Amino acid sequence: MEYYKALCQTCSDIGVRYDSYLNEKENPDGTSHADAPSNIRYYVENSSTKQFYTNLNAASSTEARDMIASDPNLIFLFDGVRSLAIMVASTENTLSERVASKFIDTIFLGSGERVVIAVNPGYPAGDELHEAYLAYERREPVVIASIVIGASALAMLLLLLVLSIHMTGRRDQYTLCPMTGFDLVPSEIAAGLCMLAGILWFYAARAALHRWISPDRRSEWIVFSFAAEYGIFLLSVLSLARRLKWKRLWQNSVLYTVLQVSSQIMAARITSRLLLISYTVFILLNLLLPGYLGAAGAVIVLVADLAVLLYLMRDQVGKLSVREGLREISKGRLDYRIDTRSLAGDSLEMAEAVNEMGVGLQEAVDAMVRSERLKAELITNVSHDLKTPLTSIINYIGLLSQEAPESGKMREYIDILDRKSQRLKSLISDLIDASRISSGNVELELTQIDLRQMILMAEGEFEERFEELSLSVRMDTGRESAVITADGSQLWRVLDNLLSNIAKYAKKGSEVRISLVCADGTAKAVFENESEAELIKSGEELEERFVRGDLARSSEGSGLGLSIAKNLTELMGGSFEVRTEAHRFTACIAFPQAAAGEKPAAHGASV
Repeated sequence: MEYYKALCQTCSDIGVRYDSYLNEKENPDGTSHADAPSNIRYYVENSSTKQFYTNLNAASSTEARDMIASDPNLIFLFDGVRSLAIMVASTENTLSERVASKFIDTIFLGSGERVVIAVNPGYPAGDELHEAYLAYERREPVVIASIVIGASALAMLLLLLVLSIHMTGRRDQYTLCPMTGFDLVPSEIAAGLCMLAGILWFYAARAALHRWISPDRRSEWIVFSFAAEYGIFLLSVLSLARRLKWKRLWQNSVLYTVLQVSSQIMAARITSRLLLISYTVFILLNLLLPGYLGAAGAVIVLVADLAVLLYLMRDQVGKLSVREGLREISKGRLDYRIDTRSLAGDSLEMAEAVNEMGVGLQEAVDAMVRSERLKAELITNVSHDLKTPLTSIINYIGLLSQEAPESGKMREYIDILDRKSQRLKSLISDLIDASRISSGNVELELTQIDLRQMILMAEGEFEERFEELSLSVRMDTGRESAVITADGSQLWRVLDNLLSNIAKYAKKGSEVRISLVCADGTAKAVFENESEAELIKSGEELEERFVRGDLARSSEGSGLGLSIAKNLTELMGGSFEVRTEAHRFTACIAFPQAAAGEKPAAHGASV
């Protein structure tokens, strides 16, 4: 198509030039064309009419001869006068016989012509081939430099490809990253997808090049198309390299899976082998009966196919019923039972097993709930039973402390009894609270509270106690409010438990860090401190009741503070997390930030 367009343009140019030639031939006048590209210099003049044509910018033959003679690059070919059909010229400048005959036979401007012709043997013709040759000479250094740069870039590209293959799939020099994404696609399917992507992109790019891309943008589109093809190639090669590094090229192939499944089927119970044999016989009957029995065989095959279709549909219905039963049980509906009246075979067995599993889970959950309820009731009842005599003991200790002791030892004993009784009272109170909170029997009055202000006030309450323990506190709560929905008194108890825990177990002279971060609609407060002794329990274990983080904690604390704080936080719609690492203790509480004008949702229930 391009060559055809060029040919049409050339023919049009020739036509225009020929029309111009005819016009000038019919209406001759003196014209000078000094810019005409040629290695021939000429002056042709009609001595009668003084009309002339020249490309020397000369107004007379004398001036033309002088110009030619002064140019060392020009050589005279002809200088003479023609009268009628006779050409007269100087003998030293006479053209060859063939050229002279051509001039004698050609009339330029009529009879009586003065003709001066010279040639520059070192000046080639100015056609398109010559222009292309000159352009090549000008661009030859650029072409050579481009070839060198291109070869260097290709070598660098190959080097980068080798490095990419070496580094892909590695987290570091000795550790491989886990296979994810495209690498998990079976090898044959992955190879087919890459080949398909490359072929489709090739044809799409070629179609776009000829239909929609303008000629001045084609080179850019070709470069982009090659880059895209290289990207597909790079994806394929790197995925292959990762599969080889993980030694999963064969294990992750379809053929390997088929062979494994076939071997598992052959090694399975006898029913699986019978199923495989039956299916093979069924296929053979479909192929052979119509050929041997004609129409009767076709009818038999049709009936058999319908029977198999009915069996498969019933089997699929059974599987869907079993799947629905498992889904409902996973949602917590342990009383859900699958209707087994329309099921048969393996589907019936699986449905009955699922129903039995639901019954077992329901019984286990009921037993667990009864056990937890009995524990809570036991703790509550025992705590109430202990609280009454303990109150009497505390009162009598108070009376004894008011009497004058007979000796210093008696005063010391009374002080010990007072401390132990107060600790026992605190323990019983915590037991009752823990029991009530864990069972959800707490009445919450949820309002919008500024968590930042609560933290600052709680830290202020413990400031003197921290100073006595030489604990320095570093606060990072920002300046913006962190409004949440919570119960003020219960939130204060959570913060009090956390700060009390720090005061009891933090290493003297260490630093306590308290920070508050608001992000993604959540306000998160973090309390960190360095423990005096190494923490031997994990964060999850410390959140349980009656658990202490180290052996040194056996002398004080009930082991219920963190459990109470966790349950209260979750009842108010927040989250509570404890992390431990050697001597480092970290507690985090997080609440959703309340929107302006948001009404608090009710949590918990009254006792």
